[in-house]
Amino acid sequence: MFMVVEGPQHGALELVGDPITQTVSDFTMSDVYNSRLFYVHDGSEVMTDQFLFIVSDGKNPNFVVEQDGTTFMTSQPQVGHDIIHIV
Repeated sequence: MFMVVEGPQHGALELVGDPITQTVSDFTMSDVYNSRLFYVHDGSEVMTDQFLFIVSDGKNPNFVVEQDGTTFMTSQPQVGHDIIHIV
């Protein structure tokens, strides 16, 4: 489960479903795999955006994270501007 902590400033995350498309505060990996999650730009001149989310499998309190070639286990939220690969 992905839980949106801070949404995008220049658009919205929307989930396509039956019967309507709705703004989301959480989504699943299935939503991503099945192309149901979309970013909709607000039409402003700003061409970049970002959002902050927390991810959980609902069972394990720890994550194995690989960052800059180093693998470690943590239960701490990962915050930063680097791309972090969850292994």
